[in-house]
Amino acid sequence: MHERDNSPALVDLFDTAANRESVDYDRGWPPAERFPLNIPQQQQVEAQVQHLDLYQSASPLVVTGYGALDRLIQFVCTLVEHQPDASVRLMFGHEPFPSRGLRVNAGNQDLVREAEEYWLDRGISLLYSAQVVKTIELLKSGRVQTRYMPGHRRLHAKIYVGDDAVTVGSSNFTEPGMKFQLEANARFSRKTEPKRYAETASIAENFWMLGSSYNEQLIALLEKLLRVVDWTEALARAAAELLEGEWAERYLREDYLSEASKLWPSQKQGIAQALYVLSNQGSVLIADATGAGKTRMGTYLVGALTDQVLRDGRMRRGKAAMICPPAVEENWMRESTFAGVPLETLSQGVLSSRVSRKHDHVIDTLKRAQILCVDEGHNFLNAKSARTQHVLRNIADHVVLLTATPINKGIADLVRVADLLGADNLDPAIVKAFEKMLGGRATGQLLAESDADELRTEIQKFTVRRTKRELNALIDRDPEHYRDKDGRQ
Repeated sequence: MHERDNSPALVDLFDTAANRESVDYDRGWPPAERFPLNIPQQQQVEAQVQHLDLYQSASPLVVTGYGALDRLIQFVCTLVEHQPDASVRLMFGHEPFPSRGLRVNAGNQDLVREAEEYWLDRGISLLYSAQVVKTIELLKSGRVQTRYMPGHRRLHAKIYVGDDAVTVGSSNFTEPGMKFQLEANARFSRKTEPKRYAETASIAENFWMLGSSYNEQLIALLEKLLRVVDWTEALARAAAELLEGEWAERYLREDYLSEASKLWPSQKQGIAQALYVLSNQGSVLIADATGAGKTRMGTYLVGALTDQVLRDGRMRRGKAAMICPPAVEENWMRESTFAGVPLETLSQGVLSSRVSRKHDHVIDTLKRAQILCVDEGHNFLNAKSARTQHVLRNIADHVVLLTATPINKGIADLVRVADLLGADNLDPAIVKAFEKMLGGRATGQLLAESDADELRTEIQKFTVRRTKRELNALIDRDPEHYRDKDGRQ
């Protein structure tokens, strides 16, 4: 996504978990407000330079390489969204890698040709499509001004001038430069070091004055990038965006869900996939392998779903309820309290016995729930049991079934799962097969195998399932973000 010699393939090949664990970074680094660095588990350049300095500025000036174009597009769109009167200047410098693969021709258009060949060769992510269109508008309106260094002298400087601070150093405005690579940068505050601030800012201003306008050429490049889209990449990017789940971050905000940032990446991904299934099917079956942290994931899923329902104006009097085995009821109560999620936990044991004083309350709560969650959903496949009958009588808008035990693929179990998910959410053709099964019990007729296969395929549309192998692969991608409640990896 950035410099060619720092491509994702090389990072995956050499930056292994074993290598990271063998390095001790706890060595007393200087404060980030003076020296923004990328130190694992401690600080990132992005946090200080981009979020605290540039995003807080009304007229930032950025001097960086053209390999950062994608992130710069995202940056300017975000800035003007939050500061309608802001203006941005971008001074594009050269990258160190063209001679290793790109054709370089002498003349005043070296950088323009390099940048165009670089980006047309790799293409820009479809995730940035809307922001590319917005950036073109900003360039045409003059809100964003861009320049490049003409002639034979190649500009490699990296300087970030904000209204209150300036940073100079090695960090390019790319993902590796801002977050991962070991960089060396110095930051000067306008308030505490006014002379250093003014001197460093003047260097950026001088580069800017030496530059030539890049607006027209950049608009032309961005328009070409919008047209150059391979359908296979479009499909792959759309699938990746859906599966990785970054789109669901707005439903996992810490202003109403405590410690949401500490969710494992796999849990965030599972929540996003479940939200997508719920928005399209109404119900979801989460059948992740043991060890996926289903209690926490389920709790935050309910919180995110509740927020979604509130945003859509669909919230009614009933609330979210969780039916779970007695042995884990306390775990669900603790997790929902910790996360600040309004989830009433109900023991499935109470459903099975009319003797309990809680029975009537549980039945009433179950009937009124707008969001119904069922933990260990495989315990409700016996149609003759009282607890299953009570669950089947729910009128919830959304049903969430969780299980770490693979659902038996027998026809009877498939029909019961479909019943729990809500037959009215199924494809009409599948409902007919479902009714055939229910109606044929008296005559001894069985559901045809072809109908059963269709029912299995239909249930898969409701299912979020990650195997142990898939979960382990997710952990290997980002082991630092998988920690227990005490912070242990």
